[in-house]
Amino acid sequence: MSATEARQGRRGSPVLIVLVAGLILALLAWGAAEWWGEATDPPAEQTATPPAASTAPENPNVAPSANPANPPAPTPPASTNP
Repeated sequence: MSATEARQGRRGSPVLIVLVAGLILALLAWGAAEWWGEATDPPAEQTATPPAASTAPENPNVAPSANPANPPAPTPPASTNP
């Protein structure tokens, strides 16, 4: 028996067509799964970040407190009596 006769099948376009068709079907299934997953996701909640607080002290003339748990008392606003 020769090598050609011993082969089980020929290479050619039928095998290539089956491989390409399988690859295309797999890509289509993957795309459909991605689309379906995005369509069924709940909407993402957008969280607003608070504005950055000022690092400058409210009253720069007040000396810092020794104990941060007891901040100094705020100074009353200046009154304007006519």
